[in-house]
Amino acid sequence: LHSAESLSHGAAIPLLSLEPDNKGVTIIPIATCKKSAKEHVQFGNALREILDEHSARIAVIASGDLAHTLSKDAPMGLKKEGKIFDEAVQYAVNEFSLSTLLSIDTKVVQKAAECGYLPLLVLFGILDDMEIIPKTLAYEHPFGVGYLTARFY
Repeated sequence: LHSAESLSHGAAIPLLSLEPDNKGVTIIPIATCKKSAKEHVQFGNALREILDEHSARIAVIASGDLAHTLSKDAPMGLKKEGKIFDEAVQYAVNEFSLSTLLSIDTKVVQKAAECGYLPLLVLFGILDDMEIIPKTLAYEHPFGVGYLTARFY
């Protein structure tokens, strides 16, 4: 979907957190692009086909912030769409509902000023049709930016 010589903040932070304990692990960062939400899901589906060909254990990490508009002091100021977006994403994750993610109005996504929606769509595309048990580990929004940490079994 995209090629760059440097990593985004959303990819670099989890990699920095994981790196000390994972010597010898192959890491393949994948970025999103300006394609549609459905195309990101389809890309995830295609990745799943490739990943299914391997017997090794594989972890997939989707990283990015949720809304940057959750308080008046937030980077993008306060917008009602931020809360709508974060609540919809939390519901989609808790219910493992791709249809909920895809049904979030594009205007809400844009006004939420997020950077985690497309990575989450790729992840849901990879996990599509699997029996998944989601578990939200944390949600917070300090500084007016939404952060959700979840695990899928």
